[in-house]
Amino acid sequence: MRAMGHAPRRWLHAAAAGTLVVTVVLAVAAAGGYGYARMRVGQVASVHLPALAAAPPPGRPMNLLVVGSDTRQGLRGQDRGQFGAVQGRRGDVILVVHLAPASHRAWMLSIPRDLYVPVASTGGRAKINAALARGPEQLVETIRADFGIPVSHYLLVDFDGFRAVVDAVGGVRLDFPSPVRDDDHGHNNSGLLVTTPGCRRLDGTQALALARSRYLQYRGGDGVWHADPGYDLGRIRRQQVLLRALAAQALRRGLTDPLRANAVLAAVARHLTRDDTLTVGQAVRLAGQFRGLRPGALVGLTIPTVPAVRRGEQVLLPVQPAARRTVASFLGRSPPTHRPPSAPARPTPAQAWDPRPC
Repeated sequence: MRAMGHAPRRWLHAAAAGTLVVTVVLAVAAAGGYGYARMRVGQVASVHLPALAAAPPPGRPMNLLVVGSDTRQGLRGQDRGQFGAVQGRRGDVILVVHLAPASHRAWMLSIPRDLYVPVASTGGRAKINAALARGPEQLVETIRADFGIPVSHYLLVDFDGFRAVVDAVGGVRLDFPSPVRDDDHGHNNSGLLVTTPGCRRLDGTQALALARSRYLQYRGGDGVWHADPGYDLGRIRRQQVLLRALAAQALRRGLTDPLRANAVLAAVARHLTRDDTLTVGQAVRLAGQFRGLRPGALVGLTIPTVPAVRRGEQVLLPVQPAARRTVASFLGRSPPTHRPPSAPARPTPAQAWDPRPC
């Protein structure tokens, strides 16, 4: 696998999801090395967000908003040339994580970046990734207003965070059922290129290429390259696969050891921004309730959508009532009483060409 080609102006991070898992694992480790964790968490930038919901009492479910930002601030030399000089900041990964301590379960709700919704405090509609442009407060308010999801904590990871996390835990292992590449009319935008099927270890740059791939193609048994018809939804599937693989690798590397945890957190601390109420003490208490969480128990859901055109731009619209049912399932609530008889929301299904942990 190698990196090559030109990057698109819009790229995708699996960083947010992977960083969440590693952060939780590190918080568990902090129970045995509180001094390390306090020092490292103090190095993480923080932001004050009045729109956040009050943290629930210990043991009660809570929601954490994890965002991967497309800011190029802080990139140097080759990286800045590779990924383009795009001004401003948008949310390229928007992921809400529902943690239920009583059942030791966690659910991930992926909100597609191109979802066209009312944006809080504007009186208008836009792609939800634009809500971050005015700051995380607006994104928190938009998610609460549009989906009825109260957010108690916020975590943002910058461009280089995902690479730092993957490299810090020694890479991730994925099994590719078929060769895959990123191809946009002959240009390999993300650098994704796997020429032979099988299990391989990906470093941070290679894993980022998989996560960023906007135009994924797979080679079928007929030798012909076929496009993944899922586009952004396909990228969400791959994010969730990477998340599980990263969580498993973090546990295999024994990050419950405080010294190892300190080394990993040192590598990623400068790539994170947290809300100022997410203290190390809270993280330790929360993570302690999830010591028994298995990566396979992370359930991934995605807002159901349909493509459309608004103001000459390709967007995704939420499909109702399926979107409401998915949010209700994510939050563990009873579905609306007017719900027609149909199957409940299910995790995003894998496709035959998707990589799998190995």
